[in-house]
Amino acid sequence: MSKVEVDKVIPQSGTTLTIGDSGDTINLVGTLQSNGSPLPGDISSVVAGTGLSGGGTTGAVTLNIDSAQSTITSLGTLTSATISGDLTVDTNTLKVDSSNNNVGIGTTSPNSITNLHVADTYANEPMIRIETSDSGNKRLDLYVNSGQGYVAATQSAQSLNFASRDNLIFKTNTSSEAMRITSAGRVGIGETSPDTTFHVNGGTTVAKFERDSGTNGSLTISFPSTRATFDASGDLSIKNGGTERVRFHSGGVISATQGIALGVGTANTASNVLDDYEEGTWTPVYEGGTSNPTITYDGFTHGTYNKIGNMVFARGYIRTDATSGGSGGLLLAGFPFNFPAQAYGATILTTSTFGWSTQPAFSLNDSNADTVNLYDASGNGLTTSNLTNGANKNVISFLAVYQV
Repeated sequence: MSKVEVDKVIPQSGTTLTIGDSGDTINLVGTLQSNGSPLPGDISSVVAGTGLSGGGTTGAVTLNIDSAQSTITSLGTLTSATISGDLTVDTNTLKVDSSNNNVGIGTTSPNSITNLHVADTYANEPMIRIETSDSGNKRLDLYVNSGQGYVAATQSAQSLNFASRDNLIFKTNTSSEAMRITSAGRVGIGETSPDTTFHVNGGTTVAKFERDSGTNGSLTISFPSTRATFDASGDLSIKNGGTERVRFHSGGVISATQGIALGVGTANTASNVLDDYEEGTWTPVYEGGTSNPTITYDGFTHGTYNKIGNMVFARGYIRTDATSGGSGGLLLAGFPFNFPAQAYGATILTTSTFGWSTQPAFSLNDSNADTVNLYDASGNGLTTSNLTNGANKNVISFLAVYQV
């Protein structure tokens, strides 16, 4: 310092030093310090480059950016800011397109059809994450991987909930509705107005259910023309209360465990239930009322039967090549089911007889037995002695119809 006007320093002692008078200009060359340290205080005005102004002597100091600045390398804390025009942060970290009102993260060109455009170069990493800060630390991630879009609740024991005050609608191909859940809790697939809890409108084939990609069974529901079709790759069974009631076998046979009620509408009338069907073969033989004869039957001897409900239709044919012995009344025996308790309750038709010494003319069944008594035209019962020994003898063909 080369010169100090001492008479202008007022006072020359005390805690406050005043330099100059009002209106004076004091120029300092060098650095003004307080005991070797920078002086504290506020910025009363700013003149530092183009377009900067502001300052203040008390309280918070305001720094104004009055015109565009190509580069601002550092700013302190801004309590508020108003920006006119586009905003770019670090090339593509953040881009605000003021012309189209779009915001881009990770892109310099936010898509014009979205308000928020996020670009991501890391597979399986969330592009948008919404996360809570509480102890549960739940989060929701939105990302794209291998051309697929994902919405994921990525924490364990965290459910993903979708909520809507009205319908919840799912669309494909950006605009085509595929499914909706109405506010009433009804689900419609291909149907915008579901009228049941689950309503599918899918054209000819509306549903297909498979196990292990169809290798262990599948069921297809379709509506060709005016009928409904259920197409199973194997047997198709219907259960009630966990118990199988009806089965449609792959070979075309239908089985019902409790029978089928015919001609009663929806009533469960036991007397009208068709609950049994059986068919098979049986071997008709001759027996003696006291002792059985020894008989050689030829290869034409056979019997077949059908049982429908409680009705039996038994057909038979006998031809012998040799007979001997035996005693008592001659019986036709071996029927597949016993005759009813009522004696003579069966209808037995004899269609042909030959090779007899005395031919049987009619027959009557025994009660609760599988035997039939043979009679001649005069009503006399035949005995084992009426059998004729020899080849192709004692031929009889017959049909028995009875209830069991």
